[in-house]
Amino acid sequence: MENIDLAQIAIWLFWVFFAGLVWYLHAEDKREGYPLHTDRDGVTVEGFPAVPEKKIYKSAHPHAEH
Repeated sequence: MENIDLAQIAIWLFWVFFAGLVWYLHAEDKREGYPLHTDRDGVTVEGFPAVPEKKIYKSAHPHAEH
């Protein structure tokens, strides 16, 4: 424990944040166009990480006209 300093903690926090950011952006990139369709029956091409759930947008004024 005596060899750990603030700079080492900061760099590890950065790497964890960066890996999480890459994971999130890769998952969000799959919102449109996935799952891919294939000619094989019963097979969907999804990849890793999985396709995220559909996003539901909530309006502050649900009955306002556009």
